[in-house]
Amino acid sequence: MTEGLLRDLVAIPAEAHAREVDPRADLALVAVDTEGILGDARHADDDAARRRVVKDLLWEELGLADQGTSVAVTKLIWRGTGRRVEVVLENVRDKERLPQAEFAPGEAGTVRVVMDYPVDPGFNPSDALNRVRGLRDELNGPATLVWFAHHLSQPREADLSNLVVVNYVLEQDRLADLTPNLTADDRYYARAQLETRRDTLAARLREALTRAYGVNSAEDSDLGSAAEEQVLAFEPGLEPRVLLGQPLRGALQRLSFQLLDHLYPGHPDFDPNVRGQELKVTELDTVVRAVEAAARDKAGRYEVPQADLATLNKVASPLKLGVMHGDAFVLGQEWPQLIERKADRAPEASVRQLREWIDSEQPGLPGPVRDLVVVCYAIQADRAWLRAGQQINMPGLTMLADDMVLRDGDNGPVEPSRPDRVFSRRVPAGEVAGVVEEICDAADANREAEFEILWRVVIR
Repeated sequence: MTEGLLRDLVAIPAEAHAREVDPRADLALVAVDTEGILGDARHADDDAARRRVVKDLLWEELGLADQGTSVAVTKLIWRGTGRRVEVVLENVRDKERLPQAEFAPGEAGTVRVVMDYPVDPGFNPSDALNRVRGLRDELNGPATLVWFAHHLSQPREADLSNLVVVNYVLEQDRLADLTPNLTADDRYYARAQLETRRDTLAARLREALTRAYGVNSAEDSDLGSAAEEQVLAFEPGLEPRVLLGQPLRGALQRLSFQLLDHLYPGHPDFDPNVRGQELKVTELDTVVRAVEAAARDKAGRYEVPQADLATLNKVASPLKLGVMHGDAFVLGQEWPQLIERKADRAPEASVRQLREWIDSEQPGLPGPVRDLVVVCYAIQADRAWLRAGQQINMPGLTMLADDMVLRDGDNGPVEPSRPDRVFSRRVPAGEVAGVVEEICDAADANREAEFEILWRVVIR
């Protein structure tokens, strides 16, 4: 008995058992009227239930979790940075179900993919396309793609209807409620038949959905009205494409990457080997330590330990914080010069201002990476950290706040004094608050000694 015949057999109200070792098959016909059971549950089939089934099937293929909202959120790794991607499934044509505001991402730095629902009785995919073309003239280029669908064929819509009802019967203990006159054995066989039918219908619909969204070749048996375009972007100049043969999850990732590449073409690539690994905070901290060490050297040079070489090459060089020369890291001047030009000789600048200047120069940097540039600039330019008018220690990368201020640390020349064990070196501005706190603790028993020591602090 051929494999194709076995697939046909599972669609009828019987049980087909295939042995993996023995190619023979046993066919046991069971006299259970599952069609009658389904007929009694046909009231469960409505538009809302069908939409839930389509969404569940699509979300499974896309690798999305149902978060109980109209927008599903997933995270993709693009150029070594985590990116939030929002996915919406709805009839694009329908202004009531999908208002204009739904075509824009919900958060800054997020990209959105609006997927057209593949069933829309009385309308064609061209109606959805015409609406989006009109919106492109009205909206200011949101970071959004619209993924159009070929409509499902009538046979696949019938499959969808049947799957809704089968699911309903198999949920909870409804089968027992619907079959009070069946014996336990008959009910067991009925459930087995319905589960087989559910799996067959779901598999057929999954394949039809891959065709509807263009990642599988079109088949007339699965598709009805065809979409003229598969994907449109609101960003001018971008023409995203779906590759035939990709899984839906891969297509979603590729479409999102095309949009991000277009939005941020100059963004550094922290994952050139495309391993899908996101930058870690520990790697950013390694860069901070290297910049601190290089800033203490007159030539701005630091011999990097072997264990840190990969991180410096991966992060510092692409971000233009410095240049690697073999095992040596040499500070760069690009970011300090840019920020000094923006500051226009002002003695201080807030973290908010620095973040804005960095964003304007290199859009799309994630918050921690952008703040790495802020911290490295503060170290390299020897800026003191203040908040609410009080000097503070240099914050960690995850602790920066907009209201923090970087101030020029040069307080002018200091009268030379005798060598001192505590101040045998000049203290960088970012470290002054911490050093002063240590001195105060050490000199607490002698206030005169405390003040005598404090005035010797030399801010580089």
